[in-house]
Amino acid sequence: MYLHRLELRAIGPYPDTVTIDFAALAASGVFLLEGPTGSGKSTIIDAVVFALYGGLAGADASNDRLHSQHADPAVEPFVELVFETGAGVYRVRRSPQYDRPKQRGTGTVRQQASAQLVRLASPTDPAGEPLSARIPEVGAEIARIVGLDRAQFLQTVVLPQGEFARFLRSPGEDRRKLLQSLFGTQVYDRTAEELAARRRAVLAEVEGADARVRDALARFEQAAGVDPLTDAAQPDRAGSDVIEVVVNGVVAAVDRAARRADEDRAAAVTAADTAAAHDDRLRARAAARDRRRDLLRRRAELDEGAPAVQAARDRLSVGARAGRVVGVADGLDAARDRAASARADAAVLRDRHAVDAAADVHALAEAIATDVARDRHLVAVADGLSARTRALERARAERDDLTARLADLDRELAERPEGRAAIVERATAAARTASGLADAEHEVTRLTALRRELDALAAATARVRTAADAVGAARAAASSAVAAEQHLRERRIAGLAGELGAALHDGEPCPVCGAVEHPSRALPQDDHPTPEAIDAAAQRARDAERRLADVAADLAVERAEEQRLAQLVGDLDAAVLAERLLHAEQDVTAARDAVDEGTACDQALAAHDDVTRRREHDRHELVTRRAVLDGALATDAEALERDSDAVAAAAARLVRHVDDPSAADSGTSGSWPADQGLGAVVRSLDHRIDVLRTIAAADAAVAECERVVADRVAEVETALAEHGFDDVVAARAAVVDEPTERELRRTVDAAVTARAVVDAGLDEPAVRAAADDEDTEFDLEASAAERARTAAAAEDAVRIAVTAADRAAAVGRCAADLRRAVRARDDTSARSRAVVRLADIANGSGSANPTGITLGTYVLMRRFEDVVAAANDRLRTMLGGRFTLETSDERESGSRARRTGLALAVHDHTTDSVRDPRSLSGGETFTVSLCLALGLADVVQAEAGGVSLGTLFVDEGFGTLDPEALDGVLAQLARLTAGGRQVGIVSHVEELKQRIPERIAVRRTASGASRVTTTV
Repeated sequence: MYLHRLELRAIGPYPDTVTIDFAALAASGVFLLEGPTGSGKSTIIDAVVFALYGGLAGADASNDRLHSQHADPAVEPFVELVFETGAGVYRVRRSPQYDRPKQRGTGTVRQQASAQLVRLASPTDPAGEPLSARIPEVGAEIARIVGLDRAQFLQTVVLPQGEFARFLRSPGEDRRKLLQSLFGTQVYDRTAEELAARRRAVLAEVEGADARVRDALARFEQAAGVDPLTDAAQPDRAGSDVIEVVVNGVVAAVDRAARRADEDRAAAVTAADTAAAHDDRLRARAAARDRRRDLLRRRAELDEGAPAVQAARDRLSVGARAGRVVGVADGLDAARDRAASARADAAVLRDRHAVDAAADVHALAEAIATDVARDRHLVAVADGLSARTRALERARAERDDLTARLADLDRELAERPEGRAAIVERATAAARTASGLADAEHEVTRLTALRRELDALAAATARVRTAADAVGAARAAASSAVAAEQHLRERRIAGLAGELGAALHDGEPCPVCGAVEHPSRALPQDDHPTPEAIDAAAQRARDAERRLADVAADLAVERAEEQRLAQLVGDLDAAVLAERLLHAEQDVTAARDAVDEGTACDQALAAHDDVTRRREHDRHELVTRRAVLDGALATDAEALERDSDAVAAAAARLVRHVDDPSAADSGTSGSWPADQGLGAVVRSLDHRIDVLRTIAAADAAVAECERVVADRVAEVETALAEHGFDDVVAARAAVVDEPTERELRRTVDAAVTARAVVDAGLDEPAVRAAADDEDTEFDLEASAAERARTAAAAEDAVRIAVTAADRAAAVGRCAADLRRAVRARDDTSARSRAVVRLADIANGSGSANPTGITLGTYVLMRRFEDVVAAANDRLRTMLGGRFTLETSDERESGSRARRTGLALAVHDHTTDSVRDPRSLSGGETFTVSLCLALGLADVVQAEAGGVSLGTLFVDEGFGTLDPEALDGVLAQLARLTAGGRQVGIVSHVEELKQRIPERIAVRRTASGASRVTTTV
């Protein structure tokens, strides 16, 4: 993961917006984040961690430190980070929870935290594709993109204050969790867990298979009705072949018993059917004989009552003929009554309306109705004439109002061009002033950069003086060390004879002359230099020369920087530069004000033109409305005059019917008032038509009633002749009343039904055949006893046969179930053995894996060995090669977790002893833990499919190092940058400022806030 840009505002000690371009800072690989203690260096690291994970870097840090106490409370605090991983480029923006002043009234309101994640096409993409604005989703997505959670990020990318050595000192179980996430070895633990689950599953399947065999055998024994089988056939000890032999024997015996029972059942059922058929035949013949005797008795009784039934039939026939004659006579009487009533009603109507009996009321009504129908549609027209007249007057008034409004709009439109010209003149003047904004801003930027470089030149000059002093001191120290070494070597050469003499022993040859006798040996002086002293002096000389080379190189770098800045600045004076910068800033302010004025003029001009267009649109609408209104006025006035004439003509035509002298016949006599309208005339004539039509209908009803009476008289005479009665009185006397008729019909119907039943019964074949058995006696009791005996025997035989067949079927099913269970048990047992062995190996249990190390732990041990090897590769060149790290699969001290194989110890080569990492000093802890962290980053990045760690922050710890250790640490960090990584060092150590030119400087201001400057 690489960081590109960080932007924050109102965070920690930074009230204003701070922007840090990490990509530019890390161009050389290493950059420094420096500043006094408490100035806010770690806050920048906290901002990076907060942007990614919503929390701070320190484990004990509180999110309350995020919102700046130096910023305006109404300013929203935020952190925005652009970063890049193998998944792409992203921008994340977070705002912490904070209290802002209420917009109305006093007090504050709690503003909730927010987050937004955007995918970018490139680090400079201003828009991008929004991915999420929900805090939980943003956190989960970033953890997926980066490949690390917050704790893992702090162990591998950011090493904050107070937590620098946690990974070095943490127990093996904590290392296992971190390494497992970094290297993605959870798949091995999941594999082991899956194999363990499968082991339990297959063992459960084996036990279930054994249980199913036992259950199937028990069901088989119960179905066959046999005692428990011998031990040789028990499922836990017997094979499928033994069980098959025993089962086949039992099945064959049960099948033979079922066949014998079925044969007995067939014989018993045949005997029972024969006895039942014989008993049924005897009982049917006896019943037919008894039925014949009963039918003959009933026929004799019917013959005796036949005369009375015939008399009843005759009485019903005469009554029916008399009833038909009386019905016709009753219709004649009713018709005569209706005719008399109709004549009376017609006379009353003519008298009430004074209509002459001889008048043709129907023709008169139709003549009036024809005239009224022709002019009825003009009634509605006449009723609306007044309203139409008033509407015409209102339309003329509206036309006059539209004319006046058009005159006002014409005056307003004539005045608007003058106002527009004034706005255009203001906009032109503002545009001339604003055109110089870009040049003015460029000048401010150029002068500001010159001022920064002038300040940097002063600082570089001071650093050159300091570096020159350091070179002088180092040169003097180197000369002194070389002279001391030379002096020791000269002294040793001068006393070399004594050194050789001291090494001679009697009997041993002299290395110079070869003699074995040494009568006069030279002896060394007391202060003769030893080889070890000379080597130590030579080492001191080399160290001093190396130190001189280093400070000389630093001096060359600082002088080159000073010369570069001097060429850029030239002979520019600070006071002149400040005055020019002030004038340039004033020009920028004036140009920006002109831009604002131009924008305001553009808005005013647009508003002015918009009002003008609306006024022109309003005028066009008024002209259109007046033209439409003029046309409608002419059309409506013409139509009103035409309709008024039509109404007057219709009234004149209809009033003659009202004023007709013959109106006295209809009850509407007298002259019609002149002030009554056409509607009143039509309503009066409608009433006259209704009266005349009512009288005509009454006359028609009278004629119809008289016709019906004549028809009914003819029908009565025909009925008397047809049914044999002299007159209506005789017919009424022969009518049978309703109770008598019901009684007579009941007598006749009962006799007819009884006769039909008897005749049908005697005609049945069985009854006719019973004539031959008239004198036969049947032994029904003996037949019934034989039938019952054979039926009981058949029922017993059927029950026995069904039981035997069911048992045979059940035994067959249970035998098949038992065979399947035995085969399934054999298959399950064979399949389970491989799974159990593989699960024991993966989970470090059982005889298959006596080491007790799981598959996941084994993989992590190999990865951890790579991490320790990479750490030792760096550690050998630091701290004089005194320490190396060693791994162990033993438990760490105080750990109650399972054996992880990730225990860690420090091998001290000076004492050849193994030490606990917690026994190291502060500087040793920093160096060793840094090497371990860098080794972890190397292995993770080199791992195929692993997390790419392109940026590393080291927060503090350099103050515990001596100069030699500091050289080793910086050399190792420089090795990292060769692979394209970015290394940020957070420190206030003064020496680092001289060694690392690219840096972020944090300084306190007089107000207590902090400001940030970057040097690239």
